[in-house]
Amino acid sequence: MIVVPVVMFTLIVGAASVHPSRLGRVGVKALGIYMTTTAFAVALGLIFGNLFQPGKGMQLTAGAEVGVKQAMKTPSLVDTVVNIVPVNPFAAMSQGSILPIIFCCLLFFFKKVCEATVTAFVTRSSGGTLPVSMDVADNEMGIAKGVYSFSLPLGATINMDGTAIYQGVCAIFIGFAIGAPLTVSQQMTVIATAVLASIGTAGVPGAGAIMLMMVLNSVGLSVDPGTPVAMAYAMIFGIDAILDMGRTATNVTGDLAVTCIVARSEQEMDLSLWREGTRVVEPFTEEL
Repeated sequence: MIVVPVVMFTLIVGAASVHPSRLGRVGVKALGIYMTTTAFAVALGLIFGNLFQPGKGMQLTAGAEVGVKQAMKTPSLVDTVVNIVPVNPFAAMSQGSILPIIFCCLLFFFKKVCEATVTAFVTRSSGGTLPVSMDVADNEMGIAKGVYSFSLPLGATINMDGTAIYQGVCAIFIGFAIGAPLTVSQQMTVIATAVLASIGTAGVPGAGAIMLMMVLNSVGLSVDPGTPVAMAYAMIFGIDAILDMGRTATNVTGDLAVTCIVARSEQEMDLSLWREGTRVVEPFTEEL
């Protein structure tokens, strides 16, 4: 009941506050970047899925118990990726571990969007977080209303970077779990389907799990009751609420990142607010 009026009125106000010559340009830029980042996100999920091979050795079969093969020897590359997130940031600094230090420093390229990210994490709804995202874009990032009032509602609807990563990893997991790893062509189909499905998927809690069924069907993995695919899907669905928190936070952060890029390219960003935390107000002059 809240999301629709918020989106409707912000789009109307945004359209009225942007010069007509810029209106189409802002929309095209936002749409193009959203589609690109979504495709990149699902590809990233597939890359890490192939790297870690989740579900390999489970051999799910209908009516049979889950079997687990002997644990695979973890390659050094996997250790490197996992160790990017430090257990103790101060220990990483004292030991001179460069990648964990970089990771900790990057947490600060997200300080200004923290409020929106946390709200998305606890609500699990991109649409429900929209008012907070707009407030952050206006008062924390200095983005002009004419930009964020278009790009953020658009992003809440079609930009699902976190969900796209989830689709890629889950598709790989189910393929390994049933003993039928996805081929390269199937993985390309996953990317295309995930990008297209993100356009029509609502930004509400649990939408990613429904979207996953569409992605699986596109590569011939139908979630029919009693099948190994359904068993693997049920394992994911059992913890979907936890996964949904992380992917929604990533979705909203991606929306704000793209909005920032578009605003900067259009010179519609108050850099004084971004850098110093105070907005520069132009002096009032009265025309005679």
